[in-house]
Amino acid sequence: MDKPRADYAFRVVLLPELPLPCILLIDRNLGRVSVTNDAEAVCAHLRATVPGDQQGRRIFYRDSEGAWDELIDTPDSVTFRPGPPGVDFEKAWRFASTAYQLQEERFT
Repeated sequence: MDKPRADYAFRVVLLPELPLPCILLIDRNLGRVSVTNDAEAVCAHLRATVPGDQQGRRIFYRDSEGAWDELIDTPDSVTFRPGPPGVDFEKAWRFASTAYQLQEERFT
């Protein structure tokens, strides 16, 4: 597996609007390749890094322009579609990031 060239951060979250755990991913926009342009390597990295059932897992990402879209990761390709309406991804990201920071502080 090639290492992704995009700079991004991700969290695995549960959203009340969706039935399964989701991966939220933010393109850090640090001047390297975007998540959009490196989507196949990013999804391969997530498959190798995030444990659990891959079937039905949904990946939502905030692109370098601030829009939330979905990466559709299939065995043959990675495609895109707009994120579902009515989901507050920004709030979910902030909550997950706060919980992650608390966990890091407690276990380090």
